[in-house]
This record gives sequence, C-alpha cells and structure tokens, in this order.
Amino acid sequence: MQAPSVLPGLEPPWWLREALALEDGPHESPPLAGELEVDVAVVGGGYTGLWTALALRERDPERRVAVLEAEFCGAGPSGRNGGFVHGYWSYLPTLQELFGTEGALALCRAGDRIVPSVRAFLERRGEDAWLHEGGMLKVSTTPGQDASVERAVAAARAAGRP
Repeated sequence: MQAPSVLPGLEPPWWLREALALEDGPHESPPLAGELEVDVAVVGGGYTGLWTALALRERDPERRVAVLEAEFCGAGPSGRNGGFVHGYWSYLPTLQELFGTEGALALCRAGDRIVPSVRAFLERRGEDAWLHEGGMLKVSTTPGQDASVERAVAAARAAGRP
C-alpha cells in the first residue's frame, strides 16, 4: 500500500501516515489480472465497501467475497472522514422526494441501527476505534443555509420525529 503523491494540503491523513510508518515500507498490490470467480464483488474499499464485505462473510463464512479498489482501501473519502457515523434523519426531505414518505421513514429507521451496529461490531472484535456516541447537530452558519435546516426540522416534526 502506497500513499499517492498529492498537492500540498491534501496529504494522506495522519492515520494512514502512521499505519505506513509501522509497516516495513509501503506495499503495492498488483492489479487484478485475469478472471476472478467470487460470489460477491464489492467495488470500493471505503467504509461502506469494507463493512459490506465483512458483513457478508459474517453471515456466510463460505461466501467468496472480493473487494476491488482502484487505489488502496481508505484512499478515498472514507480515509479523509472526520469519523462521522450517523443515520439519515437530516436528509429526510430529500429522501421523501426520492422515495415517498413511507420509504423515507423506513430508510431513516433502518439508519437508526447504524451506530449500535458499529458499536456491536467493535465490541465483538475487541477493537478500539475511538467510537464516541454524541448525537448529531446540524447548524446553519449563514443565512443561505437557514432554509435547508428549517426544511429538515419541519419534515422530521411532520413525521413525528422532531
């Protein structure tokens, strides 16, 4: 795994620099050559892709799962993430437009399981990922953002989830 060369200010995150320093040097994986026979191919080695691959194997250890990543796992937005893990309630108005009220509410309720699932996952494995549960606060920092926050609050209130 080798961190890509980047523009100043866009260096790899500290966790990646630290991980590479602990290894005996960066390792580059060869590109996939030929065919690969698997039950599931997960495209992308970010949080969602890796979580999906692990969940699939936990449900069926015999399942052949491959994670395909163009760079290295964690190289994309997941590697730059500030560690935010939350559901979908703040997106309720957009979800209602896309899926209707019942579909949006079902997705938001499913999203309520995200943090407990991450906590249980870490506990089962004895991992310390510095998970700190503290809720989510969506704020407006300029008058131009007020309508978005007010719309989200109104949608949640109308859905009985103020």
